Amino acid sequence: MIKNEGVTLPYIKFTEQEKESANSVSLVDYLTAHGESVKKAGREYVWEAPSGKVSIHGSEWYSQYELVGGGAIGFVQKYFGLSYPDAVRSLLGSGVGTELKRKPKVPKKEERIPFELPKKNVDMRKVYGYLIHERLIDRDVITRFVSNGLIYEDEKYHNAVFVGKDTNGVPVHAHKRATSPVSDFKGNLVGSIAEYSFHFTGTSEYLFVFEAPIDMLAYISMNKQGWENHSYVALCSTSDRAAIQMLKDNPHLKTVYLCLDHDGAGIEGCYRVAESVHALGEYKVWRKAPHNKDWDEDLKERDGREYIPSSENTKLEYINNCCSELQNYSVASNDTCFSFIRYPNDVVEDGLYSLQRLLGCKQYYEMAKTCLAICYFRDKMIGKNEEMPSYVSRIKESYKPHHDTESSSVIADSIRKTFAQIKKELQDKDACTASEINKQNGKVLTLALDCLRYCGAVEREYEQAQKKELASSVALTM
Repeated sequence: MIKNEGVTLPYIKFTEQEKESANSVSLVDYLTAHGESVKKAGREYVWEAPSGKVSIHGSEWYSQYELVGGGAIGFVQKYFGLSYPDAVRSLLGSGVGTELKRKPKVPKKEERIPFELPKKNVDMRKVYGYLIHERLIDRDVITRFVSNGLIYEDEKYHNAVFVGKDTNGVPVHAHKRATSPVSDFKGNLVGSIAEYSFHFTGTSEYLFVFEAPIDMLAYISMNKQGWENHSYVALCSTSDRAAIQMLKDNPHLKTVYLCLDHDGAGIEGCYRVAESVHALGEYKVWRKAPHNKDWDEDLKERDGREYIPSSENTKLEYINNCCSELQNYSVASNDTCFSFIRYPNDVVEDGLYSLQRLLGCKQYYEMAKTCLAICYFRDKMIGKNEEMPSYVSRIKESYKPHHDTESSSVIADSIRKTFAQIKKELQDKDACTASEINKQNGKVLTLALDCLRYCGAVEREYEQAQKKELASSVALTM
């Protein structure tokens, strides 16, 4: 017998085939069958989980916000609260054990937990002391937000409370931050409406987007001149909903500066928010990164204090490094390209043969190089004289790290399918117009990018395995 939260549950033994079958169930089909909405996004699907967006590819999933993922069984356990046996049974559809039922459509207002601000303290000495002396925020900036009822000190714990108001000026969101030097507590108040987090609305066309209220206040402190003319919003989460709501509520906003943290998660967040903003309408979107990890760390550096430096997104950095190497790739550097030069009319046939061979040998980086060569020589055939760096730039510009959430095995499967499609298309249509060649080259460059993504995924998975092995060995020696 196993126990879960005081309830005794029978031990159930599943065969390896049953577990494998359950873990290979299509999550799109599963979610749809249980009344959940799933959207198509490129070669994958996206599901809006309570904790944020989850990317889905077949039976595999990855949370873009929690940076975790896995197979179908783990998905059902995590997001539907089932035990391992019940998750397996639910996926197999056996009718034994707990079965999920379609969720009734309930108005959001009825589902929402009541929102109530913490009681205010009689003064704000601890909040002012913390923000000025610990976080180096400008006093005048703090006072401006205090006067608007957007910052106060709670009575019970003396936390700094950052208030978000709706369009009617009613508080509907609060982010709390401990002011004690021995506590790093922070979080949103239960019942907060994510669309109206801590923000300030000005009259200019500029909106500045931040991760946290203190980042926002730090930036304003370093850029005080005329700051009240502009608009600012702190997301207070990994969601982009507050930024989108600001744009919906304020038609005068036309230019968005993404001022998220200068680290791996912050960089991906910039791509994610930019994508949502562009989907909303015609906006100018720019990234405005702090020199260090965040804007408050920049304040600390300016004051001569110890600070946390910036870090890069490893996925983006890997692709950029690959592209830098490929910029100098010579089209006459391998046997395939020699063949292209000698027999230009056989570019398609020789190129497909080369890709097939490299795919069989799992030489994905060489596949990417061959893809570039195919595009280069096919364009030459129609009088289009592009240089190799232009093809590399197209690959680099098309890469979006927040969509690169798949495992190496999933990417490898996608490469095989994409190659099969390209092969069939090129073999079925020997003679092509310039427009058709350009379209086909786009697909070939997508294949090249997937090959680079595979190499990056393999490297990351190896590093993760090494870290786990190291952690395990350390644990055994303790």
